[in-house]
Amino acid sequence: MYAPDAARYFHDLVAGLFATAGAAPKHVQYVTQIHSIMMLVGAGLGYALVPEVASRLRPEGVVFSALEGVEPLVELHVAWMKAVNNPTIERFLRALEELPDIDPL
Repeated sequence: MYAPDAARYFHDLVAGLFATAGAAPKHVQYVTQIHSIMMLVGAGLGYALVPEVASRLRPEGVVFSALEGVEPLVELHVAWMKAVNNPTIERFLRALEELPDIDPL
């Protein structure tokens, strides 16, 4: 399970999914990184809920399966210093706007 302090966002998201499903899994390890949780799964120490993008890491022995009927939203935000005049920031923001399902800034 994700650590309730250092990985609070994912902890709360996953705990909410289990609560909604009426499930109460036994947590024996708490981690802060998705890489770590997948390595524990790869070592045969249980299962984990991870963002879909984590499947791109392809750890040996780990199988990924989409959750049916559940579409949790993971919010990511971008922040930058307005006073910094860096042309890369503008290009990055334009690239973000071209992505599907991205709310405009």
